[in-house]
Amino acid sequence: MAPLMTWDEFGAALADTLARLPDGTLLTLHEVRQPIGGDYAQIWQDSDGLYLFAELAGNRDRAADRQLSRAQQDQLRAAGWWPLEDDPDESWRGETFWPATTAETRYLAERIVAGFRDVFRLGSPTELAYQASVDTGHRVEPLPLPELGLETIRIQYFARLGPADRPDRPKGLLRRIRSGSVTIDEALHRDGHWRPTDTLEWADIGEIDDELVPVRPVEADQVVRWWRKLAAQAAEDAKLPPGTPRMRMAAAVDQERDASGRAVPPTTRIHDRERPALVAYLRGAPMIAAAWGYDPDPFDPDRAGVVPLNFRTDGVWVWSESLAYFAERYGIPPEPDFLRHMAQRSYRLSDVDQETLDRAVAFLRHA
Repeated sequence: MAPLMTWDEFGAALADTLARLPDGTLLTLHEVRQPIGGDYAQIWQDSDGLYLFAELAGNRDRAADRQLSRAQQDQLRAAGWWPLEDDPDESWRGETFWPATTAETRYLAERIVAGFRDVFRLGSPTELAYQASVDTGHRVEPLPLPELGLETIRIQYFARLGPADRPDRPKGLLRRIRSGSVTIDEALHRDGHWRPTDTLEWADIGEIDDELVPVRPVEADQVVRWWRKLAAQAAEDAKLPPGTPRMRMAAAVDQERDASGRAVPPTTRIHDRERPALVAYLRGAPMIAAAWGYDPDPFDPDRAGVVPLNFRTDGVWVWSESLAYFAERYGIPPEPDFLRHMAQRSYRLSDVDQETLDRAVAFLRHA
C-alpha cells in the first residue's frame, strides 16, 4: 500500500498547481465526509485577472455542529486570513497578485494547509476532495487536476427562473452534489439554508415548468449571500414597532446590449412632465453613504467620470444616486415599485429622523 500523502507534500503539490492554473479557473477543496456545511477552501482569479483569491469556510457556511470557535477564528487571523466585511462569521479571505511568483503561490498554499491542518484539524489531505473548472469565456469546462492527488467531487448549481427572473435574481437556487455513487439534491430556502429537494429529479423527467439554468459556484454564492442578508434584514425588521416601514433597496438600471455588445439604454421612459420632480426627489433625499469619484456612463463611452455613486434614502427606500443621473439624461425610470412609491408621495420628500437614517445605513451595509 502506498504511504499516505503528508500535508507538506500536499502543500507543495498545491503550490505547483496554483502557479500553473489557466485564467478563469475555480478550484474548490471540500471535506470528503461533509462536503456541504463542513470545511472547504475555494481559489479563483478575479474578473480582471489581477489577483488570485482564496477563501476558507466561515460559520455562515457551516453546519450548526461545525461552527468555528473564537480561538479558531483567532488562529485564522494569526495565519494571515481576514474575514469578509470584518465579520468573523463570514468567509475568511486571502489573496496574492496574479500572475503569481513561485514564492507567492507557495505562501498561499501554506496558509491553506495551515487552515485545514491547524485550524480545522483534518488529519491528512486524504480527507479532502476537489472540484475544478475553467471559464473559457464561451463555456465552463471541468478541469482535471490529478497532480493534487485527491479524489474528485462535483457540485452543480442551477438557477430556477420564471418568465421575469434572471440568473442573479432567481426564483430559486438548487444544487446537486455527486461524490462517488452518492447524489444529494438540495434547494436554497428563503431563510438562507439548504434543504433536501426532489425538484431536480422532477426536472430530469420534464415535470416542472420553470427553466433551470446552470450557474457557476461564484454566482451561486452571490445569490446565497443575498438571500441570507434578506433573511437577516427580515429578522431585524420583525423587531421594529408595528407600522414601521420595511427598508427596500432600489435596483440598479438594467444595461441591455445591442448586436455589437455595446450597452444601450432600456426602452422604457419617464414622461417628460414627471422627470424634473423625479430627479429632484432622487437627488434631494438625505445622503447616507458618500462615494469618492464617479463612474463612466455605460451608454456613452465618451462621458467618463459622470455617474454619481452616493447612496440616499427617504426612510423607506435606499438607492444609488446614479438613478438620478440616468433619469435626467436618458429618462430611464427606477423600478416600478419605487416609482409608484414616489408618485404616491407626489415626488415630495419628508423629513427623515436620525434613528431612521441610522437604520438605513445599517440596511445598506447588509444589502
